[in-house]
Amino acid sequence: LLDGFPRTVVQAEALGSLLRNEGIGLDGVISYELPVEKIVNRIAGRRVCSKCKHSYHITDLPPKVAGVCDLCGGSLYQRDDDHSEAVRVRLAVYEKSTSPLIKYYEVKGLLFHIACADRPEETFKRSLKALGIS
Repeated sequence: LLDGFPRTVVQAEALGSLLRNEGIGLDGVISYELPVEKIVNRIAGRRVCSKCKHSYHITDLPPKVAGVCDLCGGSLYQRDDDHSEAVRVRLAVYEKSTSPLIKYYEVKGLLFHIACADRPEETFKRSLKALGIS
């Protein structure tokens, strides 16, 4: 299982070559899909403890006391790259660089589109089913 790699067609080709040389087959490539606004809301809502680095979410996993880590009492902050504007820029770059990669794996019949708007457990079940594991 590779997460976040490959990110370009050149990297995908190099990975394919490496796997062939090692006699390893590629079972599938999962494209987790979520509307942009939901991605922005998920990332922009993230807060991190300044001391222990534990993660929270302002609506989905809030701390017991706003702005304070439940584990160590440290102050929570929003990373610079988690602000809505920064997330949108990251998503635009991601879309531009990965859309050729999506097409590359679709042509090879290896791409599985998985909706991930539900609970993580449901996304996991869909992933296993797509890969023929469950």
